[in-house]
Amino acid sequence: MIVNIKGGLRLPRIFGNTPAGKAKLQRCIDFVRDEVVKTIASGTKTFNVQTLFGGDNYNWVQLGFPIGDLWIDLEQKYINEGYADPQWQAEHQAGIYVGMIMKYVCHSVLKTNFKMKNEFNHITYTIV
Repeated sequence: MIVNIKGGLRLPRIFGNTPAGKAKLQRCIDFVRDEVVKTIASGTKTFNVQTLFGGDNYNWVQLGFPIGDLWIDLEQKYINEGYADPQWQAEHQAGIYVGMIMKYVCHSVLKTNFKMKNEFNHITYTIV
């Protein structure tokens, strides 16, 4: 649970409300949960979306991460809407969506207590 939560909890709606869409979202939630659990088990006390899913873990689609489905669906959405740079827009929004999922996981799924801190353009979670 996040002890100093700010704002509400939201989950991405890009996949829709169909059973297939709900299953895609659940795979993303499960994946983020598993990565956070692995990070905590390794002894890391502070993390954010960038530290878990950036750097060498940046290309989610190529790496076969379930969160890559966010990127794919968003890119198609932005292509259909005529954005000048749909790939950049999809990358940016997918990161925001993974942040929403991480906040949900840290607050509602895991039994660990976290403190969140806004830092520039991301939220960092620290075990308390």
